[in-house]
Formats: sequence, structure tokens, C-alpha cells
Amino acid sequence: MNKYKILFLLFVTILALQQLKAQTSKSPVAFVNGLMFTDQKAGITKYVELQKTIAREFQPKQDELKNMQTEYESLRKQVQNNPTAPDAQRKVDKAEQINKDINNKSQDFQSQYNRRYQELLQPLQLKMNLQLKQWCAQKGFVAIIDVSKNPDGMLVWVDEDSINNLTTELIRHLNATL
Repeated sequence: MNKYKILFLLFVTILALQQLKAQTSKSPVAFVNGLMFTDQKAGITKYVELQKTIAREFQPKQDELKNMQTEYESLRKQVQNNPTAPDAQRKVDKAEQINKDINNKSQDFQSQYNRRYQELLQPLQLKMNLQLKQWCAQKGFVAIIDVSKNPDGMLVWVDEDSINNLTTELIRHLNATL
């Protein structure tokens, strides 16, 4: 999309927001920083706990993959350092097999991880969406823009302190109601 189309869309959006503001007494838009949701100390507690639960659950599989990768690298170095050794071909074959196993297990791991993450996250997301709608109604917002999704691509200037303060307030509300 060229910059003139982007500027036009921004102009139309601003006009629409001004019109909405004129029609209601609500502040139409809240800017938040979604990266703060996952902060270990100040984030959404249940979300952070969910991430920790999944990390603990999948740690053994990550360790297994890491050990396989270490063994693969060791075999590769042994063959590199002594390619004419009598057992060099056996080591090459073993390294290739380990590499295939790593790829297969990585794909399986990612699939299991994504499935489990969704399984645990979906109920929390439903609760968060309900609370988000209630919070917006309380505050008079009709839209929330998460500036963390693409901060470099946004064509608006915003006060980061205000965004972080508002995000902190939203996190407190979500923590209290989830």
C-alpha cells in the first residue's frame, strides 16, 4: 500500500473518530501496550501463570531436543575434525538420523505445544474479552488499539506514559475480575 493510500485511510479514520466523538459523550479510542500483559511482575496474573504452566509442562521435551541437538553437533565436529577416521561414515549416518529425528520431534513438539496452549488459553481469552467489553463500557471507550502489535507501522503519535498507565489500569481490572 503506498503512502498516499495510508494517509488517506488515516484521514478517513480520524474523521470517523471525530464524528463518533461528536455523536457520543464517549472517548472513542483507548491505546494500550499489549506487551505489558505478559510482564512477569505487573502483567495479567492468570495469563502469566498459564505461560509458566505450559513452559513447565513442555520443559522435558525441550530438554530432549536440546540434548539431541548437542549430540548432533558433537558428531558433526568429530567427523569434521577427523573425516578419514574408520568410523566417520557411521558417525555421519548417525548424525543424519539424529537430524531427521530432531526435525520430526520439533514439528511434533510445536504441534502439541500450540494445541495445549490454545486449550488452556481459550477459556481465559473468553473471560478477558467479556471483561474487556465491560471495562470499555465503564470507561466510555468504543475501541482499543494495541500499539504493541506494530508500533513502527502506526501513523499516530501517542503519549507512551498515558498508554502504559491505561494498560496498567486495565491489567488491574482484569486481574481483579478473572
